[in-house]
Amino acid sequence: KGRIDVFFDGQCGFCTRSAFWLEMMDWLQRIRLVNFQNPVVRKKFASDIPYENLDRSMHIRFPSGRILKGFDAFRALTWHMPPTWPIAPFIYFPGIAQIGRRVYQWKADNRKKCSHDNCAL
Repeated sequence: KGRIDVFFDGQCGFCTRSAFWLEMMDWLQRIRLVNFQNPVVRKKFASDIPYENLDRSMHIRFPSGRILKGFDAFRALTWHMPPTWPIAPFIYFPGIAQIGRRVYQWKADNRKKCSHDNCAL
């Protein structure tokens, strides 16, 4: 019961495009997109997560209160969106998490190089 809160950076072009695609794949209405850059929204949904942490990587919160971030958050979301179900089992293969975390962190570290209109990453 309840929705999974997906905290994203509403001032990041790559992040807002990613949030758009998450919303498009959310056929089961399982997620709620939360722009942590809005102070009122952040206080309501993420007052217990430091801004600096939210600004480093995507965070999700399950209705149970469990929080995941970065690649682990992406991996967990794949089970909740039908278009990503075919890849969900494969991203749990041994070694994939280590690679996925590195790739995710590189992208997160470089995301601010993107504008709302353009992203070369």
